[in-house]
Amino acid sequence: MAKAMKTYRTVEKTVKVTEPVVHLELNPDEVDTLVGLFGFIGGHPDRSPRKHVQAMNKALGGVAGVDYFTTNSRKLLNGSLNFMDFPTTAMSPDEEPPF
Repeated sequence: MAKAMKTYRTVEKTVKVTEPVVHLELNPDEVDTLVGLFGFIGGHPDRSPRKHVQAMNKALGGVAGVDYFTTNSRKLLNGSLNFMDFPTTAMSPDEEPPF
């Protein structure tokens, strides 16, 4: 007589998803402006949106061959923009960050 036994195993599955990607076309003056602006943005490099600014700056500067110190626009900027850290708990869409 045949016998059967039901058992369970843990299996790791990978799911492929399609994410939107944005392609931005800029002329040299626009690149200069963005790279200059990126140099004035502060915040924690890992715990705030500054990490995204750094990634964009590195990609843009690498392709265009410019950095913050070689831009013309940085000479025209005054002040700075500082990001706060990301919240440690999820915020509802209509909730304001604590200042």
